[in-house]
This record gives sequence, structure tokens and C-alpha cells, in this order.
Amino acid sequence: MTSTVLTVRKTLMGAISRLLSLQPGSALRNTAVGAIAVMAIGLFGRVLSYPVQDDENIHIATALLLSDHHIYRDLGFVHLPNLPLMLNAVFSLSGTDHYVLAGRLLVCLAWVGAAAALGLIAWQKTKSPAVVATAIILLMTNTLLLGPAGMLVTNNLLPITVSLFGLYFFIRGMEEYRGRPWLFFLSGLCISVAIGLKVNNIFLVPPFAAAAFLAPAGQPFGARLKHAVLPMIAGGLVGGLPALYYLAQDPDGFLAHTLRYFTYAHHDYWQTLDEPKVMGMAGKLQIAEQMWLGGATLLAACLALYQFFVPLSSRERPEGHVAAGWLFWLTIGLIALGAAVSFIPTPAFSQYFTPPVAFVIVLVIVTHAGLDERERRLALPLMAAVVALSMVAGASRLVPGIPAFFMPHKWTGIVVHDNARAALGQIGGTAAPRVATLWPIYALEGGGTIYPEFAAGPFVYRIADHIPAADRRHFRTTSASRLPAFLDADPPQAIIVKNNGRSDGELRDYAIANGYRPVPLDRSGELSVLVRPDSGKK
Repeated sequence: MTSTVLTVRKTLMGAISRLLSLQPGSALRNTAVGAIAVMAIGLFGRVLSYPVQDDENIHIATALLLSDHHIYRDLGFVHLPNLPLMLNAVFSLSGTDHYVLAGRLLVCLAWVGAAAALGLIAWQKTKSPAVVATAIILLMTNTLLLGPAGMLVTNNLLPITVSLFGLYFFIRGMEEYRGRPWLFFLSGLCISVAIGLKVNNIFLVPPFAAAAFLAPAGQPFGARLKHAVLPMIAGGLVGGLPALYYLAQDPDGFLAHTLRYFTYAHHDYWQTLDEPKVMGMAGKLQIAEQMWLGGATLLAACLALYQFFVPLSSRERPEGHVAAGWLFWLTIGLIALGAAVSFIPTPAFSQYFTPPVAFVIVLVIVTHAGLDERERRLALPLMAAVVALSMVAGASRLVPGIPAFFMPHKWTGIVVHDNARAALGQIGGTAAPRVATLWPIYALEGGGTIYPEFAAGPFVYRIADHIPAADRRHFRTTSASRLPAFLDADPPQAIIVKNNGRSDGELRDYAIANGYRPVPLDRSGELSVLVRPDSGKK
């Protein structure tokens, strides 16, 4: 494993070194490239050392069991299928047994992709290295994305990356129009893949559809249909094949997991809890204020507004505001609908407010593209100030990641794997012990096997008693009330519990009642492995 870590680190450092070796022709530009490279080290270090959290369990465990089980009927997955399919491909092609590490490296790649897509959009529209650097820095210093949404192996960051590439291909298609329908095909493909990663990205469809039908001005309807609309639909169908496949297999089961789970059982479960939670609009507005009206997002919005109004106040621009073309309105539509969809999930959590964030940065690019040379010079001081302030805002999160990047033995994927192996190594008699746990990452990293009923972590188990009677046939799970009988039928060799876990009480009680002995799983004391009396090493 040491050689793998060294290879990963050399690859990342090699990419950064190639960036620094560029000779762009100005000290200021070299400084910007150097700053981005240093921030990238901090960002990668933060991703690789960020603690494991609950949401990662369902995606990683589902991906690992996907080859031998049905994603919905057997494993209880409750999102659209693209992320487990991607992770399954990564695990299968790499042959790794460090699943958290592989997932976190995919997150690092998603960050690189998002930065690359923004850079391509900025260069396509402005040909300005300053705008390219500004867009990338605003992304890398965004405090919402530097939280769980952009650190964990979940379906929050990847859709941003894919949708930004969808926008880039769409812009290229519009500017090169005839003879390039494949660009619209790729755009539709990316948008569909983003939706297949997380269903709330359906908000992408109306703005892109409107732009495909209405822009650019002056094109006959037949040309729009031939060169833009139909290729996008074709790309969307190809990108949607995984979800369409599972929908065609079992329409009612698919909807029970991906729609009704959230509208009924999930919502009802949270209503029963006596703990702080955000269920109403007032609380959601407070989260939105915290996530959007501060840091890089607010700074980007201020810069975009300034650049929008500069031409309006110019006496030399009587012809009107050239920025307010189709791309401006497309971006406004994406921001507005992305913001609106953020308020739909209940209860609300910070990661639900990511959809509009990247498109605010796109708005900075679009409004700058509408400026003439004099106006661009006027905007540069404010742009520099925005970049500096955003770097200050992100520093407390990025700076600790710099030393973390150079300490691979402390990377979360390495620590989790080593601790799980050591703990499950206390079990004798089999190379792959059967483990009951709501935190399947640890069992799988330790070389154990899990019950498919727990592949979704706590997310289906805890709401099992709230599932409508008509939908229970679609879920393979158990519940707190049925747990003892379920485990008695096939007793596990070990049970992994969170010592302060909300849903772990019945598992812990079962272990104690049946004489399981505790083995520490990590130094923090957050998790424990309880080993069956007849399963320990002799």
C-alpha cells in the first residue's frame, strides 16, 4: 500500500510541478499559478484527511456489493444509481481494498474537473488568464464546498463538475453551431449524468432546454432542432440509461426508493425525533443565509453585480448592455432554479444548498465577458480584492491541509483501513467474518462481509417502521423491533457500533445480551467492535 500512496502523491505533485514550470510571461501570472498550486495541495490534503461521516457508508457499501446484488431491491439504495456505478468501476478497475481512499481520490479528481471546467468556460468567453485564475480560486475557497459537501464520497460535488462540463460544451456548441452537433450531444450527456448522480439536478433541464430552443437569435426553428435540441436529447438519453434501466426493471420499486422514501418515511422519521432539526422555511432561510451570504459565494456575487452595472453607467455604451445575452439569462436561470431546489428537501442540511454556488462563479465570467477593454481594466482592482478576500476566507480550511497532504499515514482512508483490519483481525476462523453494523465502511475495509440489509447504513434501517405498508415489499431491511430475531437467524461474528450512535442501541444491546466482547476500533473511542465469544483468536 505504501507504494500506492507514494504513486498517488507523486502524480499529484507532478501535475502541480508542471503547472509551476509554465512560462506564462508575467510575474503576476506565475504568482497566481503558484497560489493555485499551493491551495490545491491544501485542498487535496483536506479531502484525504477529512473524517469519515455517515453519508459515505451508503455510497461506498452499495458500490462494493453492486456486482452481486440489485441496487434497490437488495441493497436499499435511495438515490439515482450513477455514483455507486462509478465507484464500482473504480474499485473493480483498480483492484483496491482501500475503498475510502479510492473514493476520496475520486473526490480530488472531481475538484480538478470542476476547476478545469470553470477555467475552460472562462477562457472560452474572456481569453483572460486573470478571469481563469479568479474563477478557479473562487471555487477552491468556497467554504460551503470546503465542508462535507465537497470533502466526502457523496453525490454533492460530482454533479457540479459534470454540469459545468455540460455548460462548457453547450457554450462551445452555440458559438460553433452548425457542423458541431456532437457538442450538444456531450452537453446533454453531462446534464443527464449530473441528474443521475443526484435527482435535484433536474433543475438544470428547464434553463438548458429554453436556451437550446431560443438561442442563438436569428436561427430558424428547424436548424435549432437539428443542430441543438435533438443532439441534446440524444445525449440525455444516453446519460440517463442507468436510471432508465432500473426504472424499466421495476418502476414502482424504483420510485419507492428514489422518491417516496424521501416524501414519506424519511420525513416522518425526522418528525419523531426530539432533537434540533430544520424542518420549516424559516430555518432553511437561515441555512441559506449562512451558506450563500458569506465567503467566496457572496464575494463572487458582488463582483458579478459590479461587472453587470459598469456598462449601464457608461456614457460610451449607448447601444445597451452586451452581457445580457442568452448566456447571461441561462446562467441567471441556473442560479435561480438551483437556489429554489435547495429549499425542497426536509429536513434541511448544508449540503443541500450547493446547486447554485458554481453558477454564481459562472456569472462572474459571463458579466466580465460583456465588458469592453476599458471596463475590464476598471474591474481588475475589485477582482483582485475579491480573490484576496476569498483566499483569506478559505485559509482556515486549506492551510491545515498542506501538512496533511504530506502525511499519508494520517489520511482517513489509510487510518480507517488499518484500524478496521487490526480490529477484525481479532476474529479467528475465517478470512471474511460476517459483521452486523450500520457503518458498513468499517466492516468492508476490515475485510469482513456485511448483511445486504445494512448496506444502506442507518438510512433505511432507522426509517423501516415508517415505510408505508404498500412500499415495504420493495425494501430488504429489518428494524429495531425485529433486530433480535433477524440476527438470531444468522448470528454475526462481530458487531460494529458507534458508541454515541442514535440508531445503534439495539445492536449494542444484542451484543451485550449474547456475550460479545469489545475490541477498540479506533483511538478516538467513537467506534467499537464487539466479537462473538466463539469467534475470537485462540
